[in-house]
Amino acid sequence: MNLGPHAISKHRSEPFVEGMVVTNEPGYYKDGQFGIRIENMLVVQKKNDKFFQFENFTLVPFESALIDLSLLSKADIDFINNYHEKVL
Repeated sequence: MNLGPHAISKHRSEPFVEGMVVTNEPGYYKDGQFGIRIENMLVVQKKNDKFFQFENFTLVPFESALIDLSLLSKADIDFINNYHEKVL
């Protein structure tokens, strides 16, 4: 079995297997001005006989001073708060 390169992308078809590590790199880039990206490493875990799940392998807090809470839903804020609890 070929074990790479794998990615979470419509352009890649390499299957994930339990124990693989992959990065999650969501970002926003304003052409010619700036960019920001959050990057975490995830480990592939077996959820059940049919599905895998990802667990954060690295935990780094978000810079709260840079988050405009007025743009977020309660669910978004809860996600950030729960993530920060896990980081601590």
